[in-house]
Amino acid sequence: MRLLVFFGLLAAAFLGSIQLLPKPGDLPDPFTFHLTGQRVNSRVDWPARKKEIFTLVQQYLYGYYPERSLETVPCVTFPRGGASSSHLVPVVINLGAINNNAFLNSGVALATFDTNNVAIDSTARTGAFWTLYGNRDIGTLTAWAWGYHRVLDVIEQVVPEIDAKRVGVTGCSRWGKGALAAGIFDERITLIMPMPSGAEGTGPWRFYSEPARRKRSRTFMVYPYWNNTVLGQFVNITGNSSRLPFDAHDLVSLVAPHSIIWDEGDTNPEGVVSVVFGASKVVFNWLGVGSNVCVHVSQGSDNRHCGLSGYSAIQPFLYKTFFGTASSANFSDISPFPPHPEAYHARHTLSPLKCYARHR
Repeated sequence: MRLLVFFGLLAAAFLGSIQLLPKPGDLPDPFTFHLTGQRVNSRVDWPARKKEIFTLVQQYLYGYYPERSLETVPCVTFPRGGASSSHLVPVVINLGAINNNAFLNSGVALATFDTNNVAIDSTARTGAFWTLYGNRDIGTLTAWAWGYHRVLDVIEQVVPEIDAKRVGVTGCSRWGKGALAAGIFDERITLIMPMPSGAEGTGPWRFYSEPARRKRSRTFMVYPYWNNTVLGQFVNITGNSSRLPFDAHDLVSLVAPHSIIWDEGDTNPEGVVSVVFGASKVVFNWLGVGSNVCVHVSQGSDNRHCGLSGYSAIQPFLYKTFFGTASSANFSDISPFPPHPEAYHARHTLSPLKCYARHR
């Protein structure tokens, strides 16, 4: 497994004080280095910029993914029974409620785990992750991502029927945030499906509708433990939120060139669909993998948060990613929401999106 963990304890020193960070009013430009202000001139420069973004999201959002030298991964095997396969099959690791049949009928194995055994969803630091790393400033989203990875470790060791090169992760709401983090921190994961995940997932900090603003504020007030303590210095102090040196489009872009799709209902379509999807697609297009980032917009009665129909709706993209199956589904169609290319125009100098509120 290759984990994108680097810079570590030195990061806080060279990234400097939050109050000294620049204060762009709009989406940070993914093609400008944060520390030097230099432009990304070619794809040769992208790995270095990607590493910088990865460091920023650990410093200011997730906390630093732990170096794992103290860990062991014990495996418990059970007698085989039930179905078997004569060929390798992909696997999707999931947290929370899911439409099981949507995946099982697609010829994909499903795996899950109890987050309470990894990191309980509360301020109480109980669970295997906190037993090892309880003295560190790390968010619970990172702990859940670690849980996805340890499940994958075990699958690789004791489930030979699984094709470890075709691995997906999914979850909705808080679990969708964890699924996105899992894809960011582990390159073994080739398909990321963070269903409506809101702030700290595919939801932007800077652009949102009024209902989404209220949801966003509640996230930070009620669930501060999902992230490290540094993020609170941005969202709880007037004037600091637009100093955050990345936004949700950067989180999505970190998984490139791997494939990502999400379903968006009523969480914050004005920000997630009209802004983040388009801004992310700019990066994927520039890398030559534009078809690897997709979105499904749930309509009508199906647009409720974490509606199970979304899992069926994204199956054509899963078929394409895991099996190479062609599909006529248009996962770039964001109607009825209008795109806002003024937020990510062709020169990648991101300009104001004046039709939405900004949290400063």
